[in-house]
Amino acid sequence: MPNASIKVSLLIDSEIFARGVEYTLQKLAHDDVELAVQSIDEAVAAIGRGDIDILVLDSELSARVVPHLPPLENKPRILMVSERNHAGIRLPIRQCDACGFFPARAPESRLKHYLDRIIDCTRRSFGRDACNKCPVPGSLKPRDLLLTRREAEVFEEIGLLRTNREIAEKLNISTKTIEAHADNIKQKLNLENSRHLLQAAIDWVEGR
Repeated sequence: MPNASIKVSLLIDSEIFARGVEYTLQKLAHDDVELAVQSIDEAVAAIGRGDIDILVLDSELSARVVPHLPPLENKPRILMVSERNHAGIRLPIRQCDACGFFPARAPESRLKHYLDRIIDCTRRSFGRDACNKCPVPGSLKPRDLLLTRREAEVFEEIGLLRTNREIAEKLNISTKTIEAHADNIKQKLNLENSRHLLQAAIDWVEGR
């Protein structure tokens, strides 16, 4: 008896981007993969029927799809794709609901690797505990800035438009310490002034 096909749905706003992902999937040459390029309504209906195993989802469309996801054990494996440079910290989906994140400007080899791993995971019916050994979920994290843990915390709070006083209260440190961390961050990231620091922090939070 032949194995059941793996149903992959593409829900991507850009037709060019969607064609690129479709071409990459075709090059992987998995005989058991059944591919469909769908509209939002089609994808939502298919999710409701349990007819999607893997969903390649445009982050710009996710707000209209995520509310329709079924309970964890029944939801499709999701690869987020986006024009962002990295995931940032404001993904429109919970990390536990997605397998990975692929930026449109990243090399095709990375997309092939992610899709191959997710397809293989689906084929073998691996449980969620397998995620701990998989490299793909690491893409859901923001770009590493090579800052200390505390500097990264301060940088994130700056990107969330919090004042020094608010940051100090949240992190339980003084405003003077916040200012010292901000100066260190500017030096490490080669930022000229506080305005550039603020913009860099906002961009990082948003994945730009």
